[in-house]
Amino acid sequence: MKVGVLGYAGVGKSTVFAALTGMELSLTGETRRAVVTVADPRLDHLGRVFQPKKFTPARFDIEECPALPSSSAKGRGGIIDALREPDALLLVIGSFEQALMMLDDNLHDPVAQLRSLRDELLLLDLEVVEQRLDRVRERVKRGAGDQVQLRREASILETVLAAVEADEGIPESSDREWMRLVADLSLFAEKPLIAVLNIDEGAGIDVTTNALGSAAHGAAVMSATVEYEIGQVEADERSAFLEEYGLEAPASERLTRLAYDALDLISFFTVGEDEVRAWPLRRGSNAVTAAGKVHTDLARGFIRAEVTPYERVRLATNAREFKEMGSADLRGKHYIVQDGDTINIRFSI
Repeated sequence: MKVGVLGYAGVGKSTVFAALTGMELSLTGETRRAVVTVADPRLDHLGRVFQPKKFTPARFDIEECPALPSSSAKGRGGIIDALREPDALLLVIGSFEQALMMLDDNLHDPVAQLRSLRDELLLLDLEVVEQRLDRVRERVKRGAGDQVQLRREASILETVLAAVEADEGIPESSDREWMRLVADLSLFAEKPLIAVLNIDEGAGIDVTTNALGSAAHGAAVMSATVEYEIGQVEADERSAFLEEYGLEAPASERLTRLAYDALDLISFFTVGEDEVRAWPLRRGSNAVTAAGKVHTDLARGFIRAEVTPYERVRLATNAREFKEMGSADLRGKHYIVQDGDTINIRFSI
């Protein structure tokens, strides 16, 4: 899974990326990538219980995207293609003094700035669908190719175009051709959007995260400069700085969790003396899919899953107590994995 960091020029996009990843701040404008871990108190607890040789949190990729270009920008096509790669986008909203000096007056209101970003993404979607539809219609007109297939594709594209124009979200369908075509378009309308309001240190602002969240899939407020500086402090001194600024947790933890949830991911765990590990999994996935995350052989030879819900063992203090409290349930391949399940796969090849 990949999350992109996007915003207008001057809103602190690079600082947000640096604060999230712990990387050095860079203002070169180059695309930068990193892997971030997802904080999970349940996994921390399981690590203390088993004291494993290896401890592996859930992870996903994060990328600093180029700024949205104007319609006349040189090389626009390649930039837009790069923007479509992430599975979700963190939209950075600049509301600190320096950003407001660079932004047009109509973008000074954070909600208006967020909606403007969404509108630009919507226009890019319209462009992609219209161009694809024009090409298909032209082929139908010329009688080129499989006409039944082309007319079917045109019908799907017309429905998608109407949904994008109305900003209603793309309708879901179990039809394979529909799913293939929509996936191929890689529309922004299909991607979760998370608003990140970047403010001055100590600034008070009357726009709540709820107001921003109503126009996105989640929202957070942060001073990227402060968060970046906290991230540069030694780990054992970080809690004092968080307390000084009135923060319960660093932005890296808050925003990675927001992105994880926006991607509709859950975590299941595998535990033991060798390793305690969290595995990202799409919500609604079954036990065989989870087994395949661990190893393809486990999915291929799947027999049963031994499942222990986290709540059953949350008070365990060592491996013996875990075993006593965590009598596992045997589940078949159609079992829908729940967030926090500890799973051991029985398999045979």
